[in-house]
Amino acid sequence: MELYEEFLKVTGVLNQRLSITPVLYGSLGLQRATNYKLNPEDIDILVPQVFLQERWQELQSTLASIGYQLVDENEHEFKKDSVNVGIAYIEDLKPFAGVDYSSLEITNHHGARFYMLSLTDYLKVYHQSLQDGYRRTKKNKKDQQKLELLGGRIQREDMLKELVHNWKHYCNKDSFIGIGSTRKAYRVLDYVIKVNLHPIGYQQSKAEYDIYQVMEERGLAELFAETYYVDEAISIQKYYKQVETRAGQSFEIDLEKDQSLLPPKYGEVLHLLDTVFDSFDLRDSSNYGLNADNKLIFIDYGMTKALYESEWVPLAEAGVLPQIYVEPCIVCGEEKELRMYGDDDSDKRCYECGKE
Repeated sequence: MELYEEFLKVTGVLNQRLSITPVLYGSLGLQRATNYKLNPEDIDILVPQVFLQERWQELQSTLASIGYQLVDENEHEFKKDSVNVGIAYIEDLKPFAGVDYSSLEITNHHGARFYMLSLTDYLKVYHQSLQDGYRRTKKNKKDQQKLELLGGRIQREDMLKELVHNWKHYCNKDSFIGIGSTRKAYRVLDYVIKVNLHPIGYQQSKAEYDIYQVMEERGLAELFAETYYVDEAISIQKYYKQVETRAGQSFEIDLEKDQSLLPPKYGEVLHLLDTVFDSFDLRDSSNYGLNADNKLIFIDYGMTKALYESEWVPLAEAGVLPQIYVEPCIVCGEEKELRMYGDDDSDKRCYECGKE
């Protein structure tokens, strides 16, 4: 039985008998939205919450009249022959994934009337699904593949608008990839959202944006992660895999021992950053990612020597900004980078054990 055709039949009955305009949801909905074959295994729809509560018996009777029997009341799942229909309520879209269901696009097809999610709506849904405990266990790989599909289908301009508008939705513990003294980083598909923890973070992000523009003009942009967007709260940059630590710590890039990691024109770029942009701490491995050829690429390149000396150091000495020390964490016992705020800070927990 063709699932989409069956969905249209079910929808037509819901339209006519209960005046329900359902949302086509799940893999079948995403397949319809992307025109990409996903081989959905069932039909997922959303209906107004009242039909899963006060009017639940009406919904059951209506579906039974066309051959669907309730097989799981907790999951609101029905079955006819080999077809399963799962039902949830539309009002959950907002609290679950930040999707405004009142603005969904309505579709009419072969006499059936239903709502469709946009690609950015599906991006929110599947991003949130990866945080859900059940789906992370059962459907992680499939959800990740759907996110990658969406990332490829959504044009960069639209994707950036979505991330800028809804960055708080995407920045959570599961997308977290790193923290510095002034910024915190989260990965969303092929993008990194850097959230400013202090105004110095904004200055760094703005410098990265400006540096990238100049390097692009000079034909050297391939050594840098592009910064697409900057405001006082966040910046958005292209994602690259981070350079792995050595013995749990970042390390200084050695121009001889680490020769295999150095991209062409690396020396020229180092010189420019040092002499033209006053860049600071250029050879610390924590400032780099790796490109597709396993060569170094700058991902954190906005701190200047002047900014460091005039603003960062005084704030760190005053305990406003953290300094990083490598010592055993008093909770997990592992030797890790500890964020210490001034000389009187005795809280030697690592970030993973709760200290920011």
